[in-house]
Amino acid sequence: MKIITIKVENEHDAELLKKVIQDAPFENKIETFEEEEISDEEFSMLEERWVKYEQNPSSGISLEDFKKKMKNKHD
Repeated sequence: MKIITIKVENEHDAELLKKVIQDAPFENKIETFEEEEISDEEFSMLEERWVKYEQNPSSGISLEDFKKKMKNKHD
């Protein structure tokens, strides 16, 4: 299976595109979602974290470890 992501600028274009591909034989499922913008503050925080990680890659944890930590934290 292949996933194709198409970004459109407005709701009208999204609805039009959705109508066009709904009748196509390859269409199994169409999902639409709005992409949230991150603030300048959030972007700066991510950049800072990336720089720290680049300086010390061993400080990072795997995705699996992160998921375990979050699960344990919220159980």
